[in-house]
Amino acid sequence: MLDHLHRILTASTIEEVWDLHVESMKSFGFDRLIYGFTRFRTGNGLGNRNDLLVLSNFEPSYVHAFINEGKYLSAPMVKWAVENVGACSWRWMQDHQDTFTPEQLKVIEFNREQGVIAGYTIGFAETSTRSKGAIGLAARAGLSQTDVEEIWAR
Repeated sequence: MLDHLHRILTASTIEEVWDLHVESMKSFGFDRLIYGFTRFRTGNGLGNRNDLLVLSNFEPSYVHAFINEGKYLSAPMVKWAVENVGACSWRWMQDHQDTFTPEQLKVIEFNREQGVIAGYTIGFAETSTRSKGAIGLAARAGLSQTDVEEIWAR
């Protein structure tokens, strides 16, 4: 752990830190990550798409559909992360599915089709009212949400 922290603290670029984080999360079973950050949040949105910082190791086709085609705007876990600070199991979506809009249900189905079915989302504390960051951690194929929650508990 100390070696990992030292590598993070001595990294000189965002790319180095991102690569270290991806490597670390993979060892826990989270092999696909997507991070988003904005400094231009508005009362009803995340600001202009071109102002978002997005880091991901998902397949480019997934990132294109999720970000560039705007699916993230209707993603239930993105909404959760915008409104909350902390970690949330994706089981939350199962527990609240009857409250989702048709657009949100389409994003859930899109994710299911892409094999994005188990994971956690973390909403980070804001440094100002206009900034927000969050990360989605998708579990590798073969892990269930119950498996992921057991990993998270450890």
